[in-house]
Amino acid sequence: MALHPQLGAQNFDSLLQCLVYRKRKLAEQALGPMGDNSKDVEGLTEALAPSARGQHAAIAECMAEQFRRYSLPPRGPDDFGAYELN
Repeated sequence: MALHPQLGAQNFDSLLQCLVYRKRKLAEQALGPMGDNSKDVEGLTEALAPSARGQHAAIAECMAEQFRRYSLPPRGPDDFGAYELN
């Protein structure tokens, strides 16, 4: 996942990862096919709003935000600097 130094956890890759993660969790609970709806698109568009632009965020801060979004307990990086989101 790419992180933008000025957008932090509000960058497109981070928000898209969050959307895909939510969809995956929903898919695990349902047997029917998943489809995007206007609420998904609106949420992604609103999250990309420029309110946080220009504020530098470190990778650790971005990942902490991802864990909060997923309601997961916070974790640090592994020995290779990777963060596992499950």
